[in-house]
Amino acid sequence: MGLPHIELDALYWGPRWQPVALPRFREDVKQVIKENRWIVDGNYRTKARDIIWERAQTVIWLDYPLPLVLWRLCQRSVTNIYHQSDLWGTGSRETLQKQFLGRDSFLLWAVQTHKPRRQRLVEAMNSGRYAQIDFVRLASPFHAQMWLKQMRPQTQSAAWWPFGNLDPIWES
Repeated sequence: MGLPHIELDALYWGPRWQPVALPRFREDVKQVIKENRWIVDGNYRTKARDIIWERAQTVIWLDYPLPLVLWRLCQRSVTNIYHQSDLWGTGSRETLQKQFLGRDSFLLWAVQTHKPRRQRLVEAMNSGRYAQIDFVRLASPFHAQMWLKQMRPQTQSAAWWPFGNLDPIWES
C-alpha cells in the first residue's frame, strides 16, 4: 500500500523482553501516527488503542479462528527460536521456555485471551465511540486475500483512500 508501517511490538518491547515505560510508549505511538497516512500493526488495547483509534479511519481485524492463530504462532515461534532472531533489534529472542512451557507463554496467552479479546473488540466496534472508523473484519486468510485483491490504487495522490467501496465486515 506504500504507507508507513508501525509495529507496536517494536515500540513496546525493550532489551530482553523488558517493556518500555508506559508514558514513553504512548508518546512514541503519538509521534509515529502524527502523519496523515499509516498502518499500525498490533493490539495494545489498554495501552494505546485510544490514541490510535482517535486518529484511525479504518481498522482491519484479522478475526481468525483460535486453531489457526495457534498454528501460526507456533510456526513463527519455532522459526524465531531456530534462527535465534533478534526481534526489533532489542536483544529479545524467543525461547522454548518463553513460548511453550512457562506461565508467560504466548501460546497460553493466546488461548486465554482469544475469546475475551474478540468480545471486547466487538463491543468497542459497536459502542458508537469510534463512529469515524470503517471496521473491516476478516474471518479467514481467504477473506483477507479477497479483500487485498480489491485494494487497487485509483491514484497516487495524497487524497487516495482505498477502503471506500468495501463491505465493512466479512465473515464466514
